[in-house]
Amino acid sequence: MEVIYKLLEGSWEDDAVIRDTERSIFTDPAKVHEIGHEGKYFKVPGIAITEPSPQRTPVIFQAGTSKRGLKFAAENAEAVFVTSPTKELLKATVARIRDAAEAAGRGRYDVRIYAMQTVVTGPDSAAAQAKFEEYKSYAD
Repeated sequence: MEVIYKLLEGSWEDDAVIRDTERSIFTDPAKVHEIGHEGKYFKVPGIAITEPSPQRTPVIFQAGTSKRGLKFAAENAEAVFVTSPTKELLKATVARIRDAAEAAGRGRYDVRIYAMQTVVTGPDSAAAQAKFEEYKSYAD
C-alpha cells in the first residue's frame, strides 16, 4: 500500500496534465516525478504510468475481519464489509474495528462499516419462515 499511495498521490502534480491537442502536449514532464521507493518487498524508482483520477486514491474496501484484515482496514480502508450471526457479535466486531482505527491514528468513525443482511422471501410469511429454517440448517 505504501508504494500504491506514493504512485497515486505523489507522482503527478495536480496541474501536470495539460491536454493541449493543438501543440500535441498531454502533460508537463516537469510535473511528473519518480517516487524512488525502496522498501522491504519492492523497489519502485519510477513514476505512475497513468494520470491521476480526480479523487487520486480509489475507495479502499475491506471484506472481513480476520486479524490481518482488521489491521489492513484500520490503517487503510474507508469501508469494511462484515457479517455476524447476532447483533451482540456484530456490536463487538464494530467496536474492534473502531478501536483498531483509533490505534492506527485514525478517527473511530473514519471507517464506514457495512453489515451483511440476508433477506429471505416467499409467497407468504409461512413459506418465507420455512425457507429461512432450511437456510439455517446449512450454517455451522
